[in-house]
Amino acid sequence: MKCFTLLSILITSLITTATAQTCTYSDATRIANLPTDYLSEASGISASPAYPERLYHVNDSSNGNRFFVSDFAVTSVREVTLGNITVQTDVEDMDVGKCGDGTCLFFADIGDNTSVRPQVKVYVVPEQASYANEVRYEQRIRLQYPDGAHDAEGFAVHANGDFFIVTKASVLSAGALQSRVYRVAYDDWRAAKDERVLMTHVATIDFSDLGVSVLNPLAKLATGLDIRDDGKQWLLLTYAQVYVFNFDLAEVWTQADFDRLLSFEVLKVKRLPQQESISYVSNSNDFVYGTEARLKESALMYVRCETN
Repeated sequence: MKCFTLLSILITSLITTATAQTCTYSDATRIANLPTDYLSEASGISASPAYPERLYHVNDSSNGNRFFVSDFAVTSVREVTLGNITVQTDVEDMDVGKCGDGTCLFFADIGDNTSVRPQVKVYVVPEQASYANEVRYEQRIRLQYPDGAHDAEGFAVHANGDFFIVTKASVLSAGALQSRVYRVAYDDWRAAKDERVLMTHVATIDFSDLGVSVLNPLAKLATGLDIRDDGKQWLLLTYAQVYVFNFDLAEVWTQADFDRLLSFEVLKVKRLPQQESISYVSNSNDFVYGTEARLKESALMYVRCETN
């Protein structure tokens, strides 16, 4: 209990930090181990803005019809079943974001290792102070890429309600892997009544432009995405490192916008095997990330922003 109390004080003090500050990032610190009997393939994580000490988790593959609620110390884990998901393919990421007058959980069924799915889906569940053992999604959003199927593991909701998907190694160009960034506008997905919504391709991330060597392929495989609460910064996780992008995705509608705004830094954090989940700590520049590897101890890591 003493460990949890100290961690609670740390989290509470950190979430009051202004998000506009410049950061020097700390080394990654292990704050918990995820229980692999529950989180056997932990691929998505999100911190709740409404409940500052709460984390949500989701497994990928065929385990995406349930999610898990924990504190940052993962001293207890609550499993919640999504009762009306009867068929789901590969929930690779999740986020908490704007929906109507409140906040919702978004579960992104976007995995497609062989790039053959004609559509992917996002399930929307209103966020609650507490959950029954089983809940039902309020909305299912069917999504279609404008240029054929893609595999993707990165999903995040912007402060304005738009959401973004970043593909995983979908294009091979000049020997360098690229990721494509797609957008779904808030008004479009809110108005959807289970019909397909066509995504908009807004930009392509060429990892060679980020200084990544062709000899470091793990640094080019995008596995997780999160957008800071104010929308002004975003994180992209790969199997090797974390990219911090210092511009607002809401301002990107074309490749020219992306190239003009491009400002980033690379964090060579402690590498975890199969690291696939990342989330800002709410109202903060700090973030957590984790692994889906089925090990005895599945680490949850914390990186702190230290003000310059």
